Amino acid sequence: MDIMPVVKNEFYPLISKFINMRTIQKILLFFILLFGSSCDKTNLTFVNPQEIKASGSLYSIIQKEHFILFIPNSYHPDNELYLLKGNYVAAPMQTILVNRIVEFADRIEFYQPGSAKLIFSINLDQAATWFGNSLIQVSGEGNLHMFYSDGLPKPDPDVSYISCSCIQNGASSNCKNGGAGSSECSVESNYFIPGGNQVGQKCSVKCGSGHYSCCNK
Repeated sequence: MDIMPVVKNEFYPLISKFINMRTIQKILLFFILLFGSSCDKTNLTFVNPQEIKASGSLYSIIQKEHFILFIPNSYHPDNELYLLKGNYVAAPMQTILVNRIVEFADRIEFYQPGSAKLIFSINLDQAATWFGNSLIQVSGEGNLHMFYSDGLPKPDPDVSYISCSCIQNGASSNCKNGGAGSSECSVESNYFIPGGNQVGQKCSVKCGSGHYSCCNK
């Protein structure tokens, strides 16, 4: 009986190695595309947030029908006030302890002791404590006369004096800064107070969908 010689296929290891390499490359490419796509969809508002230290600071929350004011419980020239405009149910003024404040492009997070936090947001796609169409920050000496009485927050402040606001798209308005098509603006203003003195105030605003920013002196 003739015995057929066994022919060793010297190309098999090479082919097998090549296939394995192609498989690995495909897997790597899949993950690169997967994570690359996820990065493209990442909300840019999470990039480079600004953290403001407020360790152990007391803040008052003043909630009215058309705004919520987050204000330090005692006046200081460097105080920053946060105002969210929208439609709400009026509630009694409350005081909370805040450890830190983090500002994002579309929201502000107020961290309380532990893991609890309160959130002002103009982005309906993100979880928040309160939503609104206008997110306003106010600072300057003018705050003392507009929002404080005897060094303490006024329970019913007049926020109409704030020079930064959001206007519904389609409505006309004369704006020093911002204007139709803009989503944010800022401005510095001076006010006369009793006695003839002037005090300064700075404000900035970020607007939600369907609104444009408008800032006037």
